[in-house]
Amino acid sequence: MEKKKINIGRAVESQYEELMHQLNYSFDFNNPESGFFGLLPKLYKREYKPWEKNICVFEEEKIVAAVGVYPSQFSVYGNNLTVGGVGNVAVCQEARGKGYMKIAMNAAVEDMIKSGVDFSILHGKRQRYQYFGYECMGLAYQFHVTRDSFRHALGKGQRRLKAEVLTKEDDKALDFIYQSNANRAIHSVRERESLYDLLLSWKARPYVLKQGEKYVGYFVMGCEGASVNEFFVAEEDLLPDAVAACMAVSDSYDIKFAFPTHEAVLCDFFDDICDWHETAEGANINIFHYQETLSAFLYAYSQEMRLPDFEMTCLIHGIAGDETLRITIRDNQTEVKSITEKPQIELSHLEAVRFFFGLFSPARRRFGSTNGILPLPFLFYSADCV
Repeated sequence: MEKKKINIGRAVESQYEELMHQLNYSFDFNNPESGFFGLLPKLYKREYKPWEKNICVFEEEKIVAAVGVYPSQFSVYGNNLTVGGVGNVAVCQEARGKGYMKIAMNAAVEDMIKSGVDFSILHGKRQRYQYFGYECMGLAYQFHVTRDSFRHALGKGQRRLKAEVLTKEDDKALDFIYQSNANRAIHSVRERESLYDLLLSWKARPYVLKQGEKYVGYFVMGCEGASVNEFFVAEEDLLPDAVAACMAVSDSYDIKFAFPTHEAVLCDFFDDICDWHETAEGANINIFHYQETLSAFLYAYSQEMRLPDFEMTCLIHGIAGDETLRITIRDNQTEVKSITEKPQIELSHLEAVRFFFGLFSPARRRFGSTNGILPLPFLFYSADCV
């Protein structure tokens, strides 16, 4: 049998329908509207040009595998980091077993490194993606608020706020949500034009909170009504009312609220009213520029609380190259500097991700005290994931 010609590259606009068909087919999504298009309209609508973001493997001219790399910016106290969100890692069923996933993933990682991406994030099976430099990271607090715990902690709660389903036509509400996210000290930079589609990610239901005719908050309810994936209230004293509004639009007895650790006001409030809480890791991350990434998040930590003095040196065998760094905290001033001297600790790429951002790290335990500064705070909201 004649061997088919293999090419690697991006799709073109004329292949949009073919690309979407192959993605849905690879994941056994039988209804195109409820497949990737329905899950993530922010990425797969024609107007967002998904063909430009997909690195494909072609047999002759047919798409048989694809990896989507969706670029964005992540702002950490004004320091913008470039992000490559990886999604729709797909190989059509008749082309499996030929190594096409590895070819496409390796090409995607190489492309991100060449493009100057600081870090990449994806959701998927840990061991599968470790081959390409991804490791579990991040820390989220998850607070389970039951109707009984809310009643005991806050009584019936005041009903000063009304939750309204967000619509695409409500420009004032969307402007409010856009600005509320932009005002966060740590946030994914979102485009106003695609904000409504973004908030619908993973079939979520976004609501806006109103006090009279004034917008005072919003929340994004998970598709099953049992979780709140994003939550904002402009005034702290309205928090009980906002939780009551969440419960009013859900049939669930137990609602899970998830927050990054740096959202101190929200974490303190929900710690008081929840029935129980837990910690969880966020996603898988691949860091290409350790110095820039660590510098941004260490600075962020110093703005959230006063950090103890600390210093360490490390050699990181990163996937994009070795980095030897000195990390210093003095009088709450942080610095991550490239050095040439012999380091205290040597870390593989995967060890380094866990050391600085992982909930658990054997290498961190072996190193000894890090004065409680690790892991660094890091979490993507569900709507910003791909």
